Amino acid sequence: MRLESGHMIVEFFPTSSPKRFVQVVTFGATEECDQAMMSHRTITRGEMIYEVNTRINSGYQVTDFHTEEYSGNYTPLMC
Repeated sequence: MRLESGHMIVEFFPTSSPKRFVQVVTFGATEECDQAMMSHRTITRGEMIYEVNTRINSGYQVTDFHTEEYSGNYTPLMC
C-alpha cells in the first residue's frame, strides 16, 4: 500500500512471512528536490493496520497497492 500526503510517502510491502511488512517512509519527495531521505523498518501486520488507519484518518491518500516483496536495498538486522 502507498500513502501520500504533501512531501511524505509511506509504503508498505509484504514479506515472505504473512505476519511481517516492510515500511518505507520517504521524506522530501518533490519534483524540485531529487534528494529524498528514506527510512526502512520491518513491522508486524497489526502495526501496519494501525499505521494505515491512523494516517488515512490524518488526511493521507491511498495511491497504490503493493502485492510483491520489497526489492530495494534493505536488509533487516537481527540482535
